[in-house]
Amino acid sequence: MIRHLITLIWNQRKQNGWIFAELALVLLAIFMITDVVYSKYALYNQPLGYDIRHCWRLHLEEKEPGDAGYIGEEERGDKCWERICAISQRLMETGEVEAVGSSFYSCPYSQGNSWTNIEPAGKDSVNAYSESIHRQLGDAGFFEVFGIRDVNGKRIRDLENPSKDEVILTRKVAEKFFGNQEPRGRLVTTGELDETPVLAVAHTIRENDYEPATPTFYIKASNASMGELFTAYRPNSLEYSVRMKRDMTQDEMEEWLVSLGDRLTSGNVYVNAVTGFESMRSERIYSVVTGWQTMQLVVAFLLLNVFFGITGTFWMRTQARRSETGLRMALGASKEKIVSWLNAEGLLIMLLAVVPIAIIVLNFSQMDLLATDVPYSIGRWVAEIGITLGVMAVMILLGIAVPAYWIMKEQPAEALHYE
Repeated sequence: MIRHLITLIWNQRKQNGWIFAELALVLLAIFMITDVVYSKYALYNQPLGYDIRHCWRLHLEEKEPGDAGYIGEEERGDKCWERICAISQRLMETGEVEAVGSSFYSCPYSQGNSWTNIEPAGKDSVNAYSESIHRQLGDAGFFEVFGIRDVNGKRIRDLENPSKDEVILTRKVAEKFFGNQEPRGRLVTTGELDETPVLAVAHTIRENDYEPATPTFYIKASNASMGELFTAYRPNSLEYSVRMKRDMTQDEMEEWLVSLGDRLTSGNVYVNAVTGFESMRSERIYSVVTGWQTMQLVVAFLLLNVFFGITGTFWMRTQARRSETGLRMALGASKEKIVSWLNAEGLLIMLLAVVPIAIIVLNFSQMDLLATDVPYSIGRWVAEIGITLGVMAVMILLGIAVPAYWIMKEQPAEALHYE
């Protein structure tokens, strides 16, 4: 049958040549659209590396001179950190809080953008050179709040030495620095710390749902380091976060905090407001979501135009061959066989058009002209090619099915009347 179809296509090469060119252009267009949409979808569904469910940010403030209960300027450094730790202890004692953590410009959707140099120390590294990558800093509670574990699922609090600053590498950074060697316990040097042991390797993280992962490492700060930071920073600069044991609305969270009263005040430090991380997420990705929705509308419009173009082409092609189909019926061919022949012929022309497009696409991939949000793999190639061919096949079959249905309802003599 395939040989017969190829002979038919060749005999009608003048008409089929234009259809071949049209299908090739449309295949390329649909593949490029599929490439963008698939890469965005695959990126969105990749793990973020953290969990913000039931997480809230408490905003800390300080009392000013003249306020009731104001203590004085001595509430700095270690003393300030002690006050914050006292509030943390009271929150944990309520029984409603699962974890409390503190960080600086590092929590999810905070738009923190701290970058610093880091390099392996010693002879065991694979790439022993300094590189500036994204740095996040927090205490041990920070990892508890956002569910950040090492790649083996162990809690950072169970691995840490509370009296020391320690570094946690994300998987990609660890592989780049140490290859297949075990990173834990090896030394690295950062822009802030001298030779410091690697405490653990964590999963790769992403800034938000629509951005690929960036090279990142964490500094797990000791209590001494957190206290030292408050000689320069004030409590309102701290990302003070909590994970609740149950889901709560904004109003419920605010009412609960009000019910705690003076327990949210220690020295000059007090909790002033609360913001949900889901709300922070929505605000952070609003412009990206809006842009993505606009792109989806454009893609839908383009596919609609392609749909009408391809279905119209095969509709007219099938309609123009009424006499041919009538002759085949008159010679004894069944209606089902004729429809399958028309469908197979259309799909075969499509598959022939795949050959030049495959060459073009492979060249595009070498020139980095395809979407790079997620790396190319066999699975991605198979998915994108399958979706492209599937969409095109549906258009072709619909373009053939409707006119073929009406032709099949006619008598062979009536169809031959057009010859």
